[in-house]
Amino acid sequence: MAPNFTLSDYIRYIYNEVDFPDCALIQRTIDTDPSVQVDYSKLVLSLGFLDRILIDPPVYCVDNIMQYARTA
Repeated sequence: MAPNFTLSDYIRYIYNEVDFPDCALIQRTIDTDPSVQVDYSKLVLSLGFLDRILIDPPVYCVDNIMQYARTA
């Protein structure tokens, strides 16, 4: 019976937070199951976007907060 991995398992795999035996099983699942390959690719892409957008807020957000702070 093939192991059933969750979204959390794949996220932990991407961030290298799984034990070696699980790492091998997850990689085998990604390599052999086309639907998992698609989902995994989307997850990697999404996490890449998340890492980029959490760096700095847009300037207009900071300006709005500062303007509100001056009036409050």
